[in-house]
Amino acid sequence: MRRVDGNWALPKVFGAFRSWCLLAVIITACAGSPAAGSSSVTSLASPSAVSTAAPVATPSPTPTATASPRPALVGQWELDRTCQAIVAALTMAGHPELIRGGVGELVQGNINGEVPSDWDPKHPCAKALPPTLHSHTFWPNGMFNSYDENGKQVDDGPWAIVDAQTFTIGKSTFSYSIVGDALMFEPIVPAVCSGQCRDDLGWMYSVSFPGSAWHRLTSGPHVP
Repeated sequence: MRRVDGNWALPKVFGAFRSWCLLAVIITACAGSPAAGSSSVTSLASPSAVSTAAPVATPSPTPTATASPRPALVGQWELDRTCQAIVAALTMAGHPELIRGGVGELVQGNINGEVPSDWDPKHPCAKALPPTLHSHTFWPNGMFNSYDENGKQVDDGPWAIVDAQTFTIGKSTFSYSIVGDALMFEPIVPAVCSGQCRDDLGWMYSVSFPGSAWHRLTSGPHVP
């Protein structure tokens, strides 16, 4: 057996101790290092380094002009006028004095719309003509025209909507209603009607034929 004494044993003991210490340091260092992909790794970027995007201003939509709705009165309206209808309208309105002028165009033998000399006021429609076609056009530009049975223009003037139930032709005012394609209108007569108002009264009834329905046309040269 080889004898071991202090001179031989110390170098081996210290060498072994140094080896163990080195190994322990390595293990400790490895254990203290965070593993790759570990959630404990924090970003090195400071909050001030993160840029914040400035808000982008959204342009307001440009308002678009909305066209005004076209009045329902705009269009061409026709009616088969009869002597009996205008007599009934004037009688109901309390204006029998206007019958003579109202039936002028609607009786046989009339001269330029005037009743003939043998016309009988007691029997105003004794010599009535057959129903006579007549029409009105209310143009979008505010013009009003009337046409006889041959399509000839026989009347004109400015018109305007006052409200949902009232319109004017010239200085005369009418109430009206439209149901489907049927128009009915009649004069609004002032409480005091004299002078020009009185002169226009017969025309106001003749142009409107109160109680009769005018029907809308959908085609033709005088349809807006």
